[in-house]
Amino acid sequence: MILLCVLVLISAAWMVFSLVGRVSTDVAIPDSAVFRLSISNPVRLIDGILSHESLHEITGVPALAPALPFLNTLEDNPLMKNRLVRLAARGSIEFALLPSETLMAVWDMGFLSPLLRIFPMFSRFVNVPNLYYVQAGKNSRFEYRTQDMTLYIGPYRNLLFVTSSSAVFESRENAPRPQEGFSLVKPSAYNAVLRVSPAFFSSLLSEQDANIAAILNNIEFDAPVEVCFSIYPRKVELRLTAPLSSRQTVLSRLLEQRSQVPVMAERLPAASQYATILSAGTLEELFQAALVFSGPDFEDNIRRAESSSRAILGLTLDDLLFSWTGKEFAVFGMEGRPHPVYAIQIADERRRQEVFDRAFRSIALSENVRLNLDGVRIPQIEIPEFLQSLLRRWDIFLPSPYYIIHGDYLLASESAEALVSALRAMQRNDVLPRTAVWRDIAGGRNTTNSALACTIHLICPCLSFCEKTPLLAAFWVCTARGLSA
Repeated sequence: MILLCVLVLISAAWMVFSLVGRVSTDVAIPDSAVFRLSISNPVRLIDGILSHESLHEITGVPALAPALPFLNTLEDNPLMKNRLVRLAARGSIEFALLPSETLMAVWDMGFLSPLLRIFPMFSRFVNVPNLYYVQAGKNSRFEYRTQDMTLYIGPYRNLLFVTSSSAVFESRENAPRPQEGFSLVKPSAYNAVLRVSPAFFSSLLSEQDANIAAILNNIEFDAPVEVCFSIYPRKVELRLTAPLSSRQTVLSRLLEQRSQVPVMAERLPAASQYATILSAGTLEELFQAALVFSGPDFEDNIRRAESSSRAILGLTLDDLLFSWTGKEFAVFGMEGRPHPVYAIQIADERRRQEVFDRAFRSIALSENVRLNLDGVRIPQIEIPEFLQSLLRRWDIFLPSPYYIIHGDYLLASESAEALVSALRAMQRNDVLPRTAVWRDIAGGRNTTNSALACTIHLICPCLSFCEKTPLLAAFWVCTARGLSA
């Protein structure tokens, strides 16, 4: 009975010591951090990674191959199954990079935090190469010294504090409390959350793609960028939030618009291998926005296209393109069909018919209506060179497309077979959101809020940035299918 009382008292005292004076990991990371990574539960993250079905395929990609030995060690190590180790590793961890290129890491020891109070005693038993214990009063610490840097390791209340700067280590008690933290997302809701300063994020993207750099030169980040990551056995979830604004009126108008639910998301054929839906504004607004960052060449193309359209078709670009189109534009690829299908929302069908009739009456443009496929008459037209030059700016090649009007959308493709296949699927309501694959990816969320779907290894032309970024390319290729909004 006495032994039981002693054990209860020891347990109670241990609990009190682990709770008194506690601070969360986020109070140790200053607002000035350029890069900040928060892992609310390392055990949950590791379990998610090791249980992911495509883990071995992902680590087979060269960009991710260096992580394979570490993952194999985690998978084979019996310590990962030890209850005490798993209990100790449950505390949140924060990593940060400060503007002075100082590294920081803090780990909430949680239930085991009382061990930090007897931290100096560990120095007698630790015998690790390059690891030394330095007596410095309240700033006593372990120092791990390498040729390139020294890591200072010591306690800060219930946190294990690690940094590459002695000044940062010695000022950890008196450092000002951060005011910002994660303002857009809740770290505990995800396996990991990344917070990046606007300058760091902009420079990272600008180095990858010149077109991205041109866009970012005209956009301002109103707050740090926050990226959320979670991994499940059959799914990897990646979310990015970034409040944006622009001093350019046309860009500002687009950014301030409330996101519209893309109707086309509910009409994508089930056999779609990939799809991109753009629902950011009217075609005229998008052209005006493109003028801001595309440079004088694009402006010259617009002027030439305008004069050519007037001379050849007797129509302005506003008549030809802007007067009848809506706010949704899509491209998707059908399984087994090499040519994509393009979809343009029709805002005014009567106006579209008037424009087409007038254009086809000109000598330069004709419509071939002789093809009948599966009981469907499919017109084919020759796109004038001045329009092709505009389309090539976005890697769209449609020299002589077939087209069909289905509901409030114009569908066009270089392949009549792909066009009919897409049409029949839409008519049967054999659409992507009704498939198990889509439901698995969307995770029960409203799929119409999503703007992009990629369901196999093919990458859409609009994802050229992902292809040029090894880690993102590996993500798209290895996950095989995905959803982005």
